[in-house]
Amino acid sequence: MTTRPVRLFLPLLALLLSVGPASGAIVMRNAPGIQVIPPDEVMRDHVRTADGKLWFFHPDGTGAPLVLSTDDPEILNPGDGVFHPADLAEVVRAIETFPTHLIGDLHVRVFILPYPRSGLLSSSADDHGIYLTPGVREYTAAQIHFLVGHELGHSYHRTYLPDSEREGWDRYRELRGITDRERFSPHADHAFRPHEIFAEDFRVLFAGALGRGDGSVENREVTRPEGVHGLSSFLAGLSGNGEETAQWLAFPNPLRRGDQLRLRGVGALAVTDATLLDVSGREIASLAISPGFAGEWNIEASQMQKLASGAYWLRIDGARSSVTVPFRWIR
Repeated sequence: MTTRPVRLFLPLLALLLSVGPASGAIVMRNAPGIQVIPPDEVMRDHVRTADGKLWFFHPDGTGAPLVLSTDDPEILNPGDGVFHPADLAEVVRAIETFPTHLIGDLHVRVFILPYPRSGLLSSSADDHGIYLTPGVREYTAAQIHFLVGHELGHSYHRTYLPDSEREGWDRYRELRGITDRERFSPHADHAFRPHEIFAEDFRVLFAGALGRGDGSVENREVTRPEGVHGLSSFLAGLSGNGEETAQWLAFPNPLRRGDQLRLRGVGALAVTDATLLDVSGREIASLAISPGFAGEWNIEASQMQKLASGAYWLRIDGARSSVTVPFRWIR
């Protein structure tokens, strides 16, 4: 079922627009223009009763009725029987993983919705905000980081690569190998829409370890973002702010006992530190790093000898930004 957007009558619209930042809103330290609105503040300042229903009103004045029960016919999977809004602290942590020079000038409100919107059950983003729909079960931390990273990607392209920038989108399509406009179009299946591919690229290239996951994206038919030469530099350059986030490769990969772990940079990140992380993003150890051949760095991997075989991450820190590089260790 699809619900058409409705417009508030003028007095109520004026009332909503006069409401300042919610008292409980969190202003991001790495992006002062981003505010996170918790569920109780959403209910207080952005939900009204109309036609006997509760309606959530977006900042542009359009509204959608809220689905208040998992028994509603729109909810195909009732889960555990209640709605679970995204955890406020985890949403904040997810945003904090993004480099300031990329998102520091974004102006967007992140609404943690207490209930889904009828006809708009999925999380979404527009020119004014990001809307995180609740789950029918509690979100894991990784799910929240995935969700936030993807929707931030939409806010990023809406700000720095709007649809009116045709040359920029043409260049992005060329880089991404999605120039077939019939197959990759705004009306294609979700995973084949250029906006969605962009949002996934942004998440994988710039989020922290939890948001990046294993580096895969929704569309499994396109090349993984980290394997597309020049993509990271192109996306980072759109904001026009500061140092580009570099692309790096760890090799040999997988790494085995006795191997010398090296990093090869594709970008211009000035390396200062390297930290070993497990797949959950937990810091395991600080690793010594030293210059190698041109464009390469040597990593002291002796601390890894006692680790179990599996997937790990290297967080490479620079003066103003960091990147995270996946690799596998085999004992």
